[in-house]
Amino acid sequence: MPIQAALTIQGIAELKDALGRLPAELKGQATGIVIEAAYGAQAEIVAAYPQGPTGKLKKGVKVRVQEIGPYSVAAQVRSSAPHGWWFEHADELTRPRETKQKAKRGIMFSRKGRPPEVFIPAMIRYRRAMYLKLAELIRSTGLIATLDA
Repeated sequence: MPIQAALTIQGIAELKDALGRLPAELKGQATGIVIEAAYGAQAEIVAAYPQGPTGKLKKGVKVRVQEIGPYSVAAQVRSSAPHGWWFEHADELTRPRETKQKAKRGIMFSRKGRPPEVFIPAMIRYRRAMYLKLAELIRSTGLIATLDA
């Protein structure tokens, strides 16, 4: 009689834990999925950001890939633009002003109470798609993985 084994994963934390234990031969496939999601999110964010006079908002969106042990990889999408957070969260936080040297500065952003529109929603979409692909990778090994959320 054949022996059957099943692994049920409940939630993101359990999925991450299971992925951390993937066999070495699957690391390359998982790495490709993680990197594809990170660079896909970066491209969408850069395309959606407005082009300002310096271009720092677009140029500041960077991907950092990091190996975590012999079986795992992680990727971060971050904005290094000094005003990236303000673009996503500001609600008329800026107003016409002058610097100490009396240089005139205008309104940077006016969100008028709207929620973040670019970075956070893109990251949510790409992260979810990535987790679904990683769950499928686990299933392809014969394990059973479901993602409920």
